[in-house]
Amino acid sequence: MVRRAAAACLVLLPLLGACSKNEGIVDRVELQPFESCDALLDYLRDAAVQEYDSSHEEATNRSTGGIALASASEDKASAPQAPGSFTTTNTQVEGVDEADFVKNDGERIYFLTGRTLRVVKSWPARESAVLATVAIEGWPSEMFLAKTPAGKRLVVFSGTTRVVVTNALTPEPPNPDGDPSKADMTKVTLLDVSSDVPVVAGAWYLPGRYASARMVDGSVRIVLSGDVVRPAEPEVEQGTSWLSGSTSGARRRSAYEEVVRTRKVEEWLPGAYVRRTGALERAQVDCGSFYRPNAPVRLGLATVATLDLSNPTGAIATTTVVGSVGRVYSSAAALYVASPHWWYSFEDGQMDYTYLHKFDLSEKDRVAYVASGGAPGRIVDQFSMDEDKGFLRIATTGMQGNSIVETPESQNRVWVLRENAGRLEVAGRTPPVAQGETMMASRFFGPRGFLVTYLRIDPLFTLDLSDPADPKVVGRLEVPGISTYLNRLDDTHLVTIGESDGRTVELKVFDVGDMASPKVLATQTLGTVSGTSEALHEHKAFNWYPERNLLAIPFTDYASPGAYDPWGSFRSQLRVFRVTAAFGIEPLGSVDHRDLYQNRQRSDWDWGYQPDIRRSVMATGSEQDDHVYSISDAGMKVHALGSLAGTPEAVVAWP
Repeated sequence: MVRRAAAACLVLLPLLGACSKNEGIVDRVELQPFESCDALLDYLRDAAVQEYDSSHEEATNRSTGGIALASASEDKASAPQAPGSFTTTNTQVEGVDEADFVKNDGERIYFLTGRTLRVVKSWPARESAVLATVAIEGWPSEMFLAKTPAGKRLVVFSGTTRVVVTNALTPEPPNPDGDPSKADMTKVTLLDVSSDVPVVAGAWYLPGRYASARMVDGSVRIVLSGDVVRPAEPEVEQGTSWLSGSTSGARRRSAYEEVVRTRKVEEWLPGAYVRRTGALERAQVDCGSFYRPNAPVRLGLATVATLDLSNPTGAIATTTVVGSVGRVYSSAAALYVASPHWWYSFEDGQMDYTYLHKFDLSEKDRVAYVASGGAPGRIVDQFSMDEDKGFLRIATTGMQGNSIVETPESQNRVWVLRENAGRLEVAGRTPPVAQGETMMASRFFGPRGFLVTYLRIDPLFTLDLSDPADPKVVGRLEVPGISTYLNRLDDTHLVTIGESDGRTVELKVFDVGDMASPKVLATQTLGTVSGTSEALHEHKAFNWYPERNLLAIPFTDYASPGAYDPWGSFRSQLRVFRVTAAFGIEPLGSVDHRDLYQNRQRSDWDWGYQPDIRRSVMATGSEQDDHVYSISDAGMKVHALGSLAGTPEAVVAWP
């Protein structure tokens, strides 16, 4: 069923080229495979013409006073013994690894900084030292570390461009210091790190920008956000109008459509490549791996690629949906990709809506499309989604109503969806929660859920999700400040990070043993209003060590100004705490990297060189001795937990 759809704008392929009006939200969304390359080609051509019409009609509306809506392996025998326990990447789901630019196996720390991979010996702690560096092509972003039957492997993701790949003349973008947001392809580099010197074992170039990745049992699933290769629009004739309602505009549209309808499928789709024995080979386009939705989505390419590390010489299988990538969530069994509804032009009464596509992960070398569904609102982040006992729970927030013509009204709900005959159907939903406020954070743990909203009173809501057909809000706590990330402390407590009502970074411990009556047990405010932490918006920077009840977060701040010395006022720190339900939040000290940055005498901050401590690792030896590793783009320091302010056990400065 389609709601609020114009009669002439049903989402049928033959009509796409003739329709430029808004298409309504589709309640029963599904994906359909393309039967042939001709069918895929027809779809792309029609959709491109519709996109042209819509963009120029929108421009016409703006020029006449139209309204815009705010949318929302095993190591060698000589390898040193590993510590008894250590931290790894903070992930959402147990058993589902998430890529990051720091990986750790207890003996080695692998760190991506700029265009360099650094391999650092990290155990014993006092012997920490750089073992190797490897130049990574493009703009490296994240990686996985895995043990395979053949040994330890790193999978590194980096952005590159079609120009570089198709020319195959140089391993670097034309401008090595350029903007990584210009990347339109993703390079996947497989490295054998079984020894201290990494060896490249494979390389693939996939169309699209890297969006996210998960790894389950040696299978790497990569989500890419790409675009079709659109033809250039015709030049505007001098002294004429380019708006759709003008005569010259009509001529331009006709010329554009003529170009669109003569392009071949390989001209629309950016190619995928694999490097074998030094040469690049282009992979054949498999039109059967492309799917189209029966709902209005932006003309883009959302691709899920699979690399099976147990068979790394095989091809990377891809499944592509015509649409855009919103948020990504994965359990051990299924991966979900969210896409927003696409409003082609702006009208009153529009609303946020999210489409969800489920892919089965049971095959190690590919994904299989299973079902689709949707819900009103938009998803804040990956923690807005969670799968439990076959049910998908999603927390949405969003506006209904034009943001200028009428007062927008925010709607917050939790929806429970179940798979049934190829569809994700709504099994239950909560009533509206904190109507008029905006959801800032959510988290699900088994039958329990938690939401944080923000406007004036900033409450924490607790939810009973034990009955999928009847999810309930059971408790509410009004508390100053907001939490932006919620982490499990134990079965009855949460530890969170957010901002105080005075806008300083703040940690809290909540007692949620009685879900009907949650309480704040402890609060710790950090620094000044100038302070911030990457952990506020990136959970991988929130390093929780449950075996030792330790928490480490990066923190930057400006103290009292120094005389003509920016480093006199700047703080680049790692803050460490012991967090327990019994004693709350106990500050244990901090580590500062100002001296590492000052010694480098470099202040040309860019995407690959930031003045902040970014990540940390904590490890415990056989004598219950705890060690803290603080990592930044300037280097790494290692401290004994009991002497964070004292002399480091080791300092590793990057050259």
